[in-house]
Amino acid sequence: MRMNLESRVEKLEMGQEALNHAFRDLANVVSATHEVVALILKEQQDTRKELNEFKGEVKAQFRQIDQRFDQQDKRFDKIEEILIQIIGRLPDQPAI
Repeated sequence: MRMNLESRVEKLEMGQEALNHAFRDLANVVSATHEVVALILKEQQDTRKELNEFKGEVKAQFRQIDQRFDQQDKRFDKIEEILIQIIGRLPDQPAI
């Protein structure tokens, strides 16, 4: 009977050791997963930051383009005014 009891205790201890080993493996997996997720989130934040910076640069470029178009419009308006004045000062000439 004593041998049977020792055998059962030994079996329980082996089972406990297997559970401890499985728990350590699981803890390692969870830790590694946490590190991977943290890395992915950091990369995502960095990418989002870069995209926001790029977006700001693009908006600034669009503002510059809009300003240039506004300047062009003012120049064309001024040219049109000058042409109207020139045409208005031309003497009437008979059509040929």
